[in-house]
Amino acid sequence: TLNLTLPGLRGESLVVALDQHGVALSSGSACKTGNPEPTHVLIAMGKTARAAHCALRLSLSHYSTDADIDDTIEAMADVLEEMETTVRFLSCK
Repeated sequence: TLNLTLPGLRGESLVVALDQHGVALSSGSACKTGNPEPTHVLIAMGKTARAAHCALRLSLSHYSTDADIDDTIEAMADVLEEMETTVRFLSCK
């Protein structure tokens, strides 16, 4: 599992955008899925509430392939490029 924070970009916005590219991930810890409040796990790790709202959680399994990782990186690059011309991305609280 990798926790990634992209300052200024709300995690939920990125989750939706990446889902449209076929990438499944979460914007919080597994124990807080579906809850809009920042996860206590990230707060306990020293993240601010603002940074926690900008967090993404990417998980791999033994079924994940190098191609899956490459596809995720490519989708992330596409989404970050799209955000330059799209207003659907919410900023962090």
